[in-house]
Amino acid sequence: PVALRYALDHPKRLARLVLISPLIPAWLAEEDAALWVGRQPEFDREAQLRWETELLEDRPALFERLVDRLTVSPLGASRPTWLVQRLLRGAQHAQIKLFDSLRTDDPDSFLSDIQTPVTIVHGLHDRLSPLAVAQRLAERLPRAQVVELEDCGHAPFIDQREVVSKAISDLVNSLSDLPVSEEESLDTSTLMDENDFSTGDGDTLRTPADDLEGSAVSDLYQPASTGTEMERE
Repeated sequence: PVALRYALDHPKRLARLVLISPLIPAWLAEEDAALWVGRQPEFDREAQLRWETELLEDRPALFERLVDRLTVSPLGASRPTWLVQRLLRGAQHAQIKLFDSLRTDDPDSFLSDIQTPVTIVHGLHDRLSPLAVAQRLAERLPRAQVVELEDCGHAPFIDQREVVSKAISDLVNSLSDLPVSEEESLDTSTLMDENDFSTGDGDTLRTPADDLEGSAVSDLYQPASTGTEMERE
């Protein structure tokens, strides 16, 4: 939903938008979710309430279950524990606020206003966000397509790293072949540059990318490490 809201508010700053395994809990919490999903969603309203409680009372158990549901292919003996430990480094209050925002945010009211072309990359075996979520999202966006990936769960960038990379590369490369009118060209005049992060006193403010570096989120995108490498960490 955050990326979709950005596309809505800043259409001239985006040429294309790629969503990987979008999760919209508000949809899965609907009473009739089982009808359009085709089965009872694992991440339904009751499950979301359990997660909310466990974020307060038992984060290790919650994160172990989350990591177990990320992929189809095994993560190995050491990596699940390593990922859980990284997730536990996050501030609990921030994770609670983030989950509450994610759980209650429903983009339905503005999807039809998004004119940016959207490509949705989704694993066929996503246990957290069923493929039906991606399909429903694509139906409600004016310009969207779904790329379905075999043998992938909620983290296709782990299950099928090369396939996901190629899908994104092909999309980016295709942009150079498209004619762009003056009206459709990107507005770069308002994009941030390095000066936006200067305090004027010689100091530099941290950027969102700086905050992600070394975080549990960025760790999920790193290549699988061997057990020996993890032990050295």
